[in-house]
Amino acid sequence: MKSILIKCIVWVSVVFCMALIFHLSHEPAEKSNETSANVISTTLKTISPRYNRMTADEQESLVNTLQSSVRTFSHFSLFCMLGFTLSLALSLHALKTPLRIFITLSGCLLYAVLDEFHQYFIPGRAQQIVDVLVDFTGSITGMLLVFVLFVIIRSVSAKKKRTA
Repeated sequence: MKSILIKCIVWVSVVFCMALIFHLSHEPAEKSNETSANVISTTLKTISPRYNRMTADEQESLVNTLQSSVRTFSHFSLFCMLGFTLSLALSLHALKTPLRIFITLSGCLLYAVLDEFHQYFIPGRAQQIVDVLVDFTGSITGMLLVFVLFVIIRSVSAKKKRTA
């Protein structure tokens, strides 16, 4: 029963990641830019006292300068979460590692391509192959984090068994 609950929670997290990516990709360009600018501005207000002393024009200029990097990092991070959760979900099933890797990477790559295709229909949004590459790199990173996590867990478990 506990195993089924854990599987459900992890699979719901996969669906949540996919829904979040879809939701953010569905925003028209103007709204998406506004969302990014608000995140950047709020973050800078919180972590940088210097930002709060800038004029409104200086703040806007800094936010505009950071837009591209923050948006790229957002792509990477969202797909890192997707790669992590999908790899973790698949690890809860009796699948051999190569198959788990194949399903995770092909699933994330397909979702990245579909995400860019979806943006074709959203006003002001552009489809960029570089976004697919960033998304896929994030997915690979997320999947690798799961493998690192499992190596750490196995190492800790092995140490506990030896000392017990």
